Amino acid sequence: MGKVFSYRRLSTSAQLAGHGGARQLEAAERWAAERGLELADDASMEEVVSAFRGKNVATGSVLGDFLGAVRTGKVPRGSVLVVENLDRVSRDRACIFMSNHVSNLDPPALISLIPGRTSAFMKRSLMRLPILGTGFRQGEFVAVDRSGDPADAERSVVEAQRVLMRGVHMTTFVEGTRSPDGRMLPFKKGPFFLAMASGAPCIPVSIHGTETILRKGNLRIHPGVANVIFHQAIDPAAFATREELMHAVRPAIASGLPEWMRT
Repeated sequence: MGKVFSYRRLSTSAQLAGHGGARQLEAAERWAAERGLELADDASMEEVVSAFRGKNVATGSVLGDFLGAVRTGKVPRGSVLVVENLDRVSRDRACIFMSNHVSNLDPPALISLIPGRTSAFMKRSLMRLPILGTGFRQGEFVAVDRSGDPADAERSVVEAQRVLMRGVHMTTFVEGTRSPDGRMLPFKKGPFFLAMASGAPCIPVSIHGTETILRKGNLRIHPGVANVIFHQAIDPAAFATREELMHAVRPAIASGLPEWMRT
């Protein structure tokens, strides 16, 4: 029977002093219990490395040795490795989460993982829904018109800035709509206007797998794995224009997607 292991990648040794390790192990234990699996005796692994590739997955690193044990059969077939990547997300200030969009499952999958409270950009028509619309307004979600009117877009950006100033994150699907086939679409300019105006750190997010769990035009839920990857924060102050910032965010999101989704 497969076992569940927990791996935590940290950027600095100072992060070892926090409670992230215990939190991650508890999450892995809950995940295992929900699926009738067992946590391995030596389940918890963590190390301070800059990435999940190159020398950091070679023999001698924590993750590299684990992958070697998988290849040699020392880790039972059917085992699962739970990886935390939320050490990339600042707990000290509001951020703008910028994600691709492939399924109606993306918003609950992403928003449920964001530490702290988040608002989001949303079609204005959804604000008119009975009960749900009231909840969206009380949650300070920001309405967006698709009229193409620059004045409407500016109002949405100003409202989102106020939300960020209150310490609430903003979540945005930067393509502005779901991809019909999973491939990345051109990005909308609004989120990058907001980033440059507010100076809030941008967290690129890659989502895939949800496109097969809840497909566009179909309400049936299919079995599958939803992958949500948080990338290193990008500081808008490092860029002279919103176009330069956009050109930095797009490859970051693409790096966490399967090759066929990147075009």
